[in-house]
Amino acid sequence: MMGRTWRWRRRRKCATDQVISLGQDKKFQQLLQWMKLNGWRQVGRLVPTDFPGTGRGLQTLQHIPSGDMLASVPGKLLMTVETASKSLFGDVFRRKKMLTQQVLAAHLVFEKHLGDQSFWVNYIGSLPEEIKTPVFSSSAEIEALPDQISSKVNTFRSNVLELFRALVESITSVDKCPHCDLGLSEILTVDCFLWAWFIINSRAVYISPERNSDHNVALTDQNCLALAPYLDIFNHSNDAKVQAFIDEHNGSYQIRTLAPYKKFSQVFIHYGDHSNLKLYLEYGFIMSRNIHDVLPITFDDVYSTIVSAQQRNNVSKVTYCFLKSHDLLKNIYLSADGMSWSAKALVYVLLYSDKIDPKTIQLKVYSSNFTDSEIAEIFNIGQMLVQLKRTQVKSLLQNMIQAKDEKLSSNVTESFILAMELYMEYLNVLSNCENSLTL
Repeated sequence: MMGRTWRWRRRRKCATDQVISLGQDKKFQQLLQWMKLNGWRQVGRLVPTDFPGTGRGLQTLQHIPSGDMLASVPGKLLMTVETASKSLFGDVFRRKKMLTQQVLAAHLVFEKHLGDQSFWVNYIGSLPEEIKTPVFSSSAEIEALPDQISSKVNTFRSNVLELFRALVESITSVDKCPHCDLGLSEILTVDCFLWAWFIINSRAVYISPERNSDHNVALTDQNCLALAPYLDIFNHSNDAKVQAFIDEHNGSYQIRTLAPYKKFSQVFIHYGDHSNLKLYLEYGFIMSRNIHDVLPITFDDVYSTIVSAQQRNNVSKVTYCFLKSHDLLKNIYLSADGMSWSAKALVYVLLYSDKIDPKTIQLKVYSSNFTDSEIAEIFNIGQMLVQLKRTQVKSLLQNMIQAKDEKLSSNVTESFILAMELYMEYLNVLSNCENSLTL
């Protein structure tokens, strides 16, 4: 069954192997025309293109040397708390303290409702109507996801809905759209707010609060977010090296590349050091061979593995207190590079706590100056932990495949398929981890 899913995945990728120019896309052209009318000037020769694997992104039609500017967006085209406070609906945002993202989400919903009457209509028209994060999946799909994902999805959704309810409480029955007289509570629906929240969550850029303070809205957090038209077309890569800043002279938001790009290649920016789990939950995509992927392991995982390997059945109170007081029960995980420092330290302490005095153990742990035989024993336990996690991941993946075939059937979404691909990536991480633990 796993092979069938893999073939489906390969067919989907092969169907989009060609690089397709989107330069004549109507919404993109309207976006650029609107931006040009408001002071934007294109930097370099970048064109929207549909790339295999990453989807829509920006392709350069010329060589870009390191240090060149990739984009510059005028300050007046940044959607911020300030633009929300000065909008037709600004009074709503001044009634109670709110989060920055709360304000921006409602601002986006209200401006979308205005349609052609909104200054932002061409930017909003370029945004995706469908968000592919699992938060928008059906309850049946969410229930079929592993607990690691479903618990985060449910918590995420619950937190956003709580913010939605708090926002709705500040809207009265007399609050109406000045253009159509529709009540604001009818415009600001749960679905619209969720859509806007995740648009901001995945597309907002960071702006220093000191440069983003010209507003009269009371916020409960730092005002450091803005939506920047055009910039959200850039895709993410861990290899991208960029510098983002506000120009001191004209207030524009600029991005400079610190790495060169060849002609006709895709140009990337860096969203942050995110694992595939975070990318999946908040952005709706994953990356092959993501260097930030880790598989957490617990103290019980390590302890039970050592017990089964060495027929030991207890950990002294002194040993456990040592582990806890030295923070060796945190950051225990496996990655493509092997075991985390805490994982190796934990294994070493459990293996040798009854053989070596505490002071020597402490020196060994913090210097990582293990003997060859000690490293061999640590790595042996590490390989057993890889086998344990591999069994767990395969079981969870098999459960998802079974749910797809038997419960979800034709209703399965791309988000659910992506969850299965995420766990396939975890199997790759474990294979690389196993290789790293081979002496």
